[in-house]
Amino acid sequence: MEEEIERQTFSRPSDLHALNPHKKLGALAIEKRRHPRYSVELPLDYSRVEKSETHGGIVANASEGGLLVYLPEVMKIGDLLKIEIFYASGLELNSVKAVAKVV
Repeated sequence: MEEEIERQTFSRPSDLHALNPHKKLGALAIEKRRHPRYSVELPLDYSRVEKSETHGGIVANASEGGLLVYLPEVMKIGDLLKIEIFYASGLELNSVKAVAKVV
């Protein structure tokens, strides 16, 4: 004997909630940052403040309050880095230099 399955279409999350009011549905991410983040892909050179050896990395996103960078080594919170971020402006390659703190 073949069991018949009733198909329903739901247009609002509240329709789904009515089926099982005790089950949590989905996830809601609320941005709590003070400044919006912008996705970028920019090359970065860095060195530890106390050393002169330079390494490369990638800036993945940026905001007025900070950067997300990918580096080839693990950093400790509080480490200070000399950074130089490279970007193209027309046909010119420009850079921004700064001292950054790992947070």
